[in-house]
Formats: sequence, C-alpha cells, structure tokens
Amino acid sequence: MAKVKVSGTEIPRFEDVPLIKGEGKYTDDFQPDGLTYAAILRSQHPHAKIVSVEVEAAKKIEGVIAVYTSEDLEIAQIPGMFHIKGSFEGQRGSKFPILARGFVRYTGEPIAIVIADDRYVAHEALSMVGVKYERLESSGDVWSSIAEDAPIVHIGEGKDNIALDWKYGDKKSTRAAFDDADHIFELEMVNQKLHPDAMEPRSVIAEYSEDTGRVTVRTSTQTPHGIRKNISVALGLSEDRIRVIAPDVGGGFGSKGGSPYVEDPLVVWCSMQLKRPVKWTGRRSEVHHSDHHGRGFFVKGKIAVEKSGKIKGVEFEVVFDIGAYLVWGKTPAANFRHLSSGAYQIPAIYGNVKGVFTNTAPVDAYRGAGRPEAIYAVERVVDHAAREMGMDPVEFRRMNLVPSEAFPYETAVGMTYDSGNYELALDEALEMLDYGKTRNLQKELREENRYIGIGFSTFVENTGTGPSVPESGKIVFGTDGGVKVYCGTADHGQGHKTAFRQILSDKLGISMDVIEVYEGDSDALGHGVGTFGSRSIAVGASALVKCAEMIIDKSKQIASWYFEAPIEDIGFEDGDFFVVGSKDKSIEIEKIAMMAYREEGLPEEIERGLEAEALYDPVSNAYSFGTHIAVVEVDAESGEVKLERYIAVDDCGVQINPLLVEGQLHGGIVQGIGQALYEKTVYDSAGNLLTGTLQDYALPRTFHIPDIELGSTVTPCPHNPLGSKWAGESGAIA
Repeated sequence: MAKVKVSGTEIPRFEDVPLIKGEGKYTDDFQPDGLTYAAILRSQHPHAKIVSVEVEAAKKIEGVIAVYTSEDLEIAQIPGMFHIKGSFEGQRGSKFPILARGFVRYTGEPIAIVIADDRYVAHEALSMVGVKYERLESSGDVWSSIAEDAPIVHIGEGKDNIALDWKYGDKKSTRAAFDDADHIFELEMVNQKLHPDAMEPRSVIAEYSEDTGRVTVRTSTQTPHGIRKNISVALGLSEDRIRVIAPDVGGGFGSKGGSPYVEDPLVVWCSMQLKRPVKWTGRRSEVHHSDHHGRGFFVKGKIAVEKSGKIKGVEFEVVFDIGAYLVWGKTPAANFRHLSSGAYQIPAIYGNVKGVFTNTAPVDAYRGAGRPEAIYAVERVVDHAAREMGMDPVEFRRMNLVPSEAFPYETAVGMTYDSGNYELALDEALEMLDYGKTRNLQKELREENRYIGIGFSTFVENTGTGPSVPESGKIVFGTDGGVKVYCGTADHGQGHKTAFRQILSDKLGISMDVIEVYEGDSDALGHGVGTFGSRSIAVGASALVKCAEMIIDKSKQIASWYFEAPIEDIGFEDGDFFVVGSKDKSIEIEKIAMMAYREEGLPEEIERGLEAEALYDPVSNAYSFGTHIAVVEVDAESGEVKLERYIAVDDCGVQINPLLVEGQLHGGIVQGIGQALYEKTVYDSAGNLLTGTLQDYALPRTFHIPDIELGSTVTPCPHNPLGSKWAGESGAIA
C-alpha cells in the first residue's frame, strides 16, 4: 500500500511546541558552573587616536576578575585581527582588530573587556576604565568621505576612503543604447541604513577545557562553522580545537551570519586565559552601536527607452556606505550587480559600485543583502519612465518582462535566470487586486480629496547561494528504527526540522516521527556553511536528498543479497525494497538497516552500517520571482501613509511546506514595510549614532500591518533535485 506523501502539505512546525511552552533554550539561558560575565568598553568617539588606556582602578573593584586591552593580546602574541582579503578586482583588503589598536574608527568599537563574577559588576567596572583620546576629524556619511579633503578612516593604509570600486556590464554598448534612445530618464534614490534588531541580541559563551585543550562556544549565530573559522583566524587556533554550537536562535536576518564579530574570539580568549566559562550578551542599546548594519546605498539610475516603451538600457552609479571596516559588505555590492536587470529584458547594462569607508559601524548582509537595493533601483527607474511617458506602469512592465519561452535567460551582466513565468505571477496579483476596479476607486476618491496610491514591484532574486558554496548533509540509520539527520545549515526560525522531515519521509518511505534533525554544531559535520541567502532548502536539503539516494543505493546491495537477485533487478518504493515484477515479496528499509548492523551472513564486500554523508554544490543560483502590490492612502495634510492592502504573489519553485513559505513571506514583507515607512539608522555628520535605542529607531507594530494577501505560482528549479528555490527574503526585496 502506497504511503501518503507529506511534501507539499501544510504541516505545522515541530519546532513550535517547546518554544510556545517556554522551553526554548537560547545562549543567554546557559549557566555553566563557574560562569563569569563580560562587559565591553566601547568608543564614545567616531574617530580618535588612543593615547592611553588605564585599567587599574577597574581591576580593584570587588568581583572584577580581569580587564584586558589590545596590549594584553599583543603580549600574549595573539593575532587579535580579522584580515578581510581583497578577493575581487577593485577591492581593498581590510584589517579589523578585535580590540582597538591605536585608533578607534566608529562609536561602539571595542577598546577593553572586563570580566567579573557578576554581570552588573562587570558593567559598573567599565566606568572605571580611563581612556585618553586625541580626537580626529571624522566622516559620518559617504559624501564627506569621498570629498577631496576627506579625513582618512584608515590612516596610513590608503590615500582615500574607497574600499571597493567595481565596474560591470558593457559600457560601450550601453552608451550606444542611450545615444539611440527616444527617451532618457534619470532618478536619484536612497536605500537608507537599517539595524536588523533580532528579538534576541547577540550572545556568546565560551568554555575552555584544560583537559582537552579545546573550547566549546555557544553563540547566537546563523553560521556555526563560519564562526569557528573566524575565531581560528583571530586567535591563531586550529579549527579542530574549537567547537561552535548554535542553540535556539531568536532571529538573525543576516546580522548573525558568518562575518566577523569581535566578541566571539574575545570571549574565547578570555575563557582560555581564566580557565573558566565567560559569557557576553549585548544590551539593546549596545548592539545598536556594535551590530553590523544593513543597506546604505545611494543610487543614481538612468534608463533609455524607445517610443513604444521598450527598454534599451540602464545605467547605475552606486555609492555604498561600507562603514569603518569591510566585513561582508562586498556581498550586497555583488548582488546589486547580479540583479541590475531585474525581471526585464534589458539588452545593455552598465554600472559602477563604489564602497566607501565611513566612521560608522560596519555594514553587512541584511535580509536580501543587495537584492532589495538592486530591485528597488530597477523598479523605481521603470516606474519613473512609465510615469514620464504617460504609460500604465503595469503595461510598461508587461512589455519588458522576460517571456517564459526565453528561459534559461542570460542577462546583460552575465547572470543566467534558470526558469520563470513572470507574466503569470503579475496577472495573478492583478486579479487578486481587481486592478480595473481599484483604479476606478482611486479616481473616485480623488474627487473627494482622498489620495490612494497603487505601487508595484515585479522582482527576481537569486537564491540558494552557489556554485562553489556547497552544503553538507549526513543521514544515520540506527538499529532501533530511528534516523538521525545532520545538516550544515542552521535553523533560526525557518522550520528546517519540519521541512527536512517531510522531504526525507517521502524520499526514504519512513515516518516523520522516527526522524531527528540536528543542526548548529560544528563537531557534528566537518564542513558546513549555514543559513542565509535563502539557501537551506535549495542547497542544504538537496545535500540530504543526495545522502538519501546513497542510503537507497547501499540498501539495494543488501536487498540484492537477501533476495538472491541481481542488484539491477532491485526496486524501491515507499520504503520497501523488492525484486522488480515481484512486489508481493518485499523488505522494509528499517529491516535493511538492522541487517546492515547485525546480520552475520552479510558478505564482506558490503560495508557494515547504514549511513551516508555528502556535499551538494549547486551548479547555479536558483531564481525566485513574483509580483507584490501595495495600496496606500496618504493624508494630504499630514503626509501620513496608511497601508490599506498588501498583495504578494511569489514563485519559489516547488513548495515543501506552504505553511512555512507563508511564514517566511509574512516576516520578509513586514521587514520591507518597516524599511519603507518606519526604520532608519541615523548618524550625524561626524559619525555619532542618533538612533541608539528603540525610542529613536522606529519598528513597525502589528497595527501598522494589514492582512497580507498571498498567492503563488510554481515554476520548478531545473537544476536541483527538489525543484525548490525558496522564499526567505522576497518580502524584503519586493
């Protein structure tokens, strides 16, 4: 009897029950014996030379165990430095100290760390650390940083503040397209800086063992293996001495990705020095200064158009605020380039992205990581051109969309979109909106001095980061019928345990209830990448499918022996092995697993045990797409914007669990609304942070969000075994 397939069904998340019951365990919940607490003294100035750091008074406070500065790291001959290599043409390398050496370059940069028996004593002792500064000129924005007389952020390391300068596309053909155009339109746009503001602030605990010489690190992260690498580099430790565990994680959005954070190696080093566990947990106002921020793009866009409305070319000049140090800032810059064509057939594209050092917190990958910036720029110039030409913005988009028969489609910047039906998604969104009726309502209300706006975003996004970014998986069958599954991804709210169970239940023909999923432990798998860039299903789950196929292949060897039949005659379906043509005699995969471990007569050439480990390296990115529509009413007197409707039609390929997709879309859309209407990280011209608390930094509330109307189309990815693309970031991108 065929087993009921569970992939594609709306199964509630297995992960939710303990979290709802308050049984989740986050990094700050761990209290190992002998625990000590760290507090970090951070710079109060955006740019200064450190003349001296006096720590003796702080050391005398009762309960203080130690106070360390960069001088202590140097005495211990610890590298104490992240080295960001100039891995692309036009990109400078960057050195990022874990404690400031000689200079501070942004408010919030760590200068000293205090370790105490009590969390509050540690913070109290910070006030007793005396720092003498020689204040220097500073730049709080990109325009002052690129001025001729700009103060240099990294004194002695370059003649200017340009961190990267990338030119892409074909300048000659783009200029020819503009010369031949009937219309040319220009627009300047700002994608303001944001703070990720995960519900759980960053936190790290390090426990050093003298017996093993190893250190166990628990930290709120999306990339345990990446954190292991960062600690290794900063401290000069071999990776096999470091174990990184991600317990329950209260949100990440890119800010807890694998880019270097100084607190991780600092806490590890302190634990090794003191031979005791050390914990640091960021306070909300502290992480606003110290977390890596997102966005910060300033774009000048130009679009060349024929009289008919066909786009001939686009050109983008981008100035990107990198912050004080280059961490993963190159990723948003690269993604801007990748998506400069949006969802459209644009024959000529040219762009220049300049990343600029400023005396502000480093800028990193934030949900979408360059994709929202690119799509915003493309959609704005498309809307601007339609408006200036008096064309309906929908029809202008329609005539320029990549047609379904053109896939796989190579853009003018060399990206190959794998599959799609962009017009179908647009039409479904318009039907949900009832476009004609809404336009008529807009006209009627204008007569009453009520102002309704209808905004469109037809987008595409590269997901499933690859190639050359492989993910690892491992499946182990036990003799008790249980199946343990390991993946190098790191769930922090996505629902991997549910989705992975669904996939493997169908693939192996076993119950979801016997499958246990393990992530977030660098010791469990030698290699792992983590969860970001909408990659966990397209890449991580594909690694598990590869493992499952290896399990089936090995099981066929045992079944061949058991049935005394050639291996090519062994079939597999719904968890049962049989001789093709004789399904009445079969053996379950669970019994095959028991035989793999215990059967005495098993031939020597069949390896004992039933497990498989594999890497999956995608041949290309998978490209999700869709159309989102917002309907707003604007108060003409106050300027207040009320979001009346939000419609989203997404195509993320084959959906493993539509309920999980819905949750991801809701979260991304709310963050997109937050950026559009409420959120903005603000520095003054010198680089002093003005939005350092949630009193100053506005987040969207539930009453700001209307019921989100979701629709979908399904265009499978042609080059991964699941046909999935995933949808973790599209809400923020559109």
